[in-house]
Amino acid sequence: MIAPYKIRKFVVALIAMVFLFSGLNTLSGQETGSFTDPRDGITYFWVKIGDQTWMSENLAYLPQVDTVTDGSEDISKGKYYYVYEFAPLEGNDEATQVTNAKATVNFQTYGVLYNWYAAMENENSSATNPSRVQGVCPDGWHLPSNGEWMELETWLTDNGYGYEGSGNDIAKALAATSGWTTSGTPGTVGNDQASNNSSGFSALPGDSRGNVTFGGSIGMIGNWWNSTEYSPATDAWTHFLRYNAGTSDRSGSSKESGNSVRCIRDIDYLSFLTISGEAGFDNIQELTGDTVQTIYLKNIGSSDLVIDSISSMFQPFSRTVTLAPIPTGDSLAVNISLNTEVLPGSYSDSLVIYLGMQDTTIYIDATISMGAFSFINTGLQGVSNSSVAWGDYDNDGDLDLLLTGNTGGDFFSGIYRNDTDTLIDINAALSDVAYSSVAWGDYDNDGDLDILLSGDVNGGESVSKIYQNDNGAFTDINAALAGVYSCSADWGDYDNDGDLDILLTGSSEGEGYISRIYRNDTGSFVNMNASLAGIYVGSVEWGDYDNDGDLDILLTGDWPGHGPVSKIYQNNNGAFTDINAALAGVHNSSVCWGDYDNDGGLDILLTGTLGGGDISISKIYRNNNGAFTDINAALTGVINSGAAWGDYDNDGDLDILLSGEIYGGGPFSDVYRNDNGTFTSINVPFTGAANGSVAWGDYDNDGDLDILLTGDSGTGFISKIYRNNTLTANTVPTITRKPPNVNIFLPPCPFAP
Repeated sequence: MIAPYKIRKFVVALIAMVFLFSGLNTLSGQETGSFTDPRDGITYFWVKIGDQTWMSENLAYLPQVDTVTDGSEDISKGKYYYVYEFAPLEGNDEATQVTNAKATVNFQTYGVLYNWYAAMENENSSATNPSRVQGVCPDGWHLPSNGEWMELETWLTDNGYGYEGSGNDIAKALAATSGWTTSGTPGTVGNDQASNNSSGFSALPGDSRGNVTFGGSIGMIGNWWNSTEYSPATDAWTHFLRYNAGTSDRSGSSKESGNSVRCIRDIDYLSFLTISGEAGFDNIQELTGDTVQTIYLKNIGSSDLVIDSISSMFQPFSRTVTLAPIPTGDSLAVNISLNTEVLPGSYSDSLVIYLGMQDTTIYIDATISMGAFSFINTGLQGVSNSSVAWGDYDNDGDLDLLLTGNTGGDFFSGIYRNDTDTLIDINAALSDVAYSSVAWGDYDNDGDLDILLSGDVNGGESVSKIYQNDNGAFTDINAALAGVYSCSADWGDYDNDGDLDILLTGSSEGEGYISRIYRNDTGSFVNMNASLAGIYVGSVEWGDYDNDGDLDILLTGDWPGHGPVSKIYQNNNGAFTDINAALAGVHNSSVCWGDYDNDGGLDILLTGTLGGGDISISKIYRNNNGAFTDINAALTGVINSGAAWGDYDNDGDLDILLSGEIYGGGPFSDVYRNDNGTFTSINVPFTGAANGSVAWGDYDNDGDLDILLTGDSGTGFISKIYRNNTLTANTVPTITRKPPNVNIFLPPCPFAP
C-alpha cells in the first residue's frame, strides 16, 4: 500500500499586491493594463511584449530622497535614491523631502534614479532569465537581468519591429512618442517621434545621475539598470536609448551612478504545473535498504515548461532527477529516496522547485520506527552474560543506569548518569564483573540508592559487594557476603524492620552453590542460614504472594543433586517454608512476580530450560489464593533469558518484555501485550539477545516505559535502548508486590547466566 500522502502544501511566492486592471487594450497586438503598487499607491501601466510583461513607465518608488552628491565613493554599498535636478533642503525632515520631490515634473515624468544597490535591494547579481531578483520592484515583479533585456530586443528584432520592418534598429519601437530631443536622422529615436513606440514600451529619456552630478542630458538619453554585474567590483550592465541612435544599446555603468528602473512581471509558471505522486514515508519498519517514492511534475501549459532547478536534500533523503524541458502534457519524474539504514526517528526535509521567479515547496516527512518502539543510539557498552538495573542514584528526577557484563574481551561494570536523555559513564570505581547480578537499593536509609553487585571478576574470582552512595561517589563497604557468579540477587525487607535485606544465590568458591538471606542489622549484613535450595544459573525475587504483609521468595535454578527447580518459599515470621508449588523446574532461567490480571495477587512469569536441556519454556502462572496454575500463555520459550513485567501501553495491565535464546533457533527479543489476560506479540523487530538482561524504565520521562536490552545478538554484544512511542502517559500504579513500609525500585526479573 502506498504511504499516506505527504505533500503537505505548496508554498508559492506569488503576487502579494492587488492588481487593478484598467482593461486589456491592444497596441500592435500586445496586451496592456495597469496595476497599483500597494507600497505607495502609485499606479503603473504595463505592456506584454512577446512572453514578457514589462512596466511601460519608469519605477517611481521613493522611500527617501538623496542629494546628487550623496553616495559618491560609498564603499558600504548604501542605497541611494535621486530625483533628477531635485536638491533636498536642509532642515526638512525626510517625509517632507520626499513629498517635495514627488511634486516635481521630473519625478512625475521620469520617476526615480536609483544607484545599483538600491535597485537590487543589495541582492546578489543575477544573469539568469528570469533574474529572480525582486530588488526595488513591487511584489510580483522583478529587476530584469541582462538576459531578459536581450530577450526583449531579440523578440522585437525577430518580429519586425526594426525601422522599416526589419533589422535590429528597434530603438524607435521602444521609445515614447514624445519627450525626446529632435534628431534629423531617419530611423533614430528623435526623428519623427510620432511613429515611435510600436511595442508599447514607452521609454523616456530620464538621463542619469553621475558620480557627483546629474548627467545634463535629460531628453537625450534613457538608462535602465539590470540585475547583472558588468565588472563585479565596480560596474553593472545598463541598457540605454539615445535620441540620435536607432538601436538599443548596453554598457557598464558605475554601481554608484543613478539610473532608471523598469520592472518585469513574474510569470506564473506554477499555473502550468501539476504535482502528483507520493513523497512521504510513513512508519518504515524494515531497516533493510533504501525506499523510493516518486513525484511527477506535469506540464499542463501550451508550450514547453522549463524547470530552472530543484533543490538537493539532506540525509536520510536524496533526490534523483534529470532536468529537461517538459513538453506539453508530459511529466518529469523526481525520485525521492529514503535511506533506511539511518537511526529510527522522525525526519523532515523539503524539495524546492524553481520556475522563473516562482518556487513551490514540497514538504517530505518520514518516520523510521519500529512500530511502538524506536531504537535510540545512546552509545552504551555492549555486553553479554550481563545484568542491568535502572535507578535514580543522583535524585535528579530521571533514571540512571547500572550495567555489568562481558564486553567480549573484558568484564565491565558501569554507572551511566542520565543527563536529559543522554547517558554518560561516570567511571565509577566498581569491580568489573560478568555472569553477574546487580540491584539498586537504599540499604542505609539515607535517601539515595546504593548498589548490590555480584559476579565473576575476570580471572576466576567471584565477588558480592555493596557500594554505598555518598553524594554520587560509590564506596565498597566490605560487607561480609559470599562471592558468587552465575548468580542472582535482590533487595527486600523480609523482616519488616524498615531496612533492606539481601537474597543472594549462585556459585561460590569453596562453598559450592548457595542461596542465602543476609539480614541488614544497621548496615551490617548477617547470614540467616535459611533453609533454601542452593542454586546457580538461576533467578530469585522477593514478593508477597500470599498478601500477609511479609516478603516471600521465588527461586529457580540448578540445584545440584536435584536438577532444575522452581520453588516458592513462604515467609512465616522470618522462617521460610517450601510450599511445593506446581511450577516447572528450570535453570538458565528468569523469574519475576507481577499481578497480570489485577486481582490483587502476585502471579509468576518464568522462563528457562527444563531438565532434559533441550526444551525451553516461557510460562505464566496465575495465583489463585496461593495456588499457581499455568495459563498456557502463547509465549516463545527461551533460555539464557531476561524477562520483565511492565505496562508499556499504559492500559492498566502488565505486559511482558522477553529475551533469550530459542533452543536451536538463535537470539530472540519480543514484547507481549496483555489483552485481558491474553498475551500477543506486538511483532516489533527488536534485536534478538541471548545471555543478557532486560529492564523497563521511563528513561526520557515522557510517561511511558522504555526498554533496555542487553546480550549476545549473534553478531555482537549489545546494550540497546528502545524508546516507547506510546502517546498515552502512564500513571503511578498501586504497588502490591512488596510491603508499603519499604521504598523500592521495581527491577526486572533476575537472570543468572
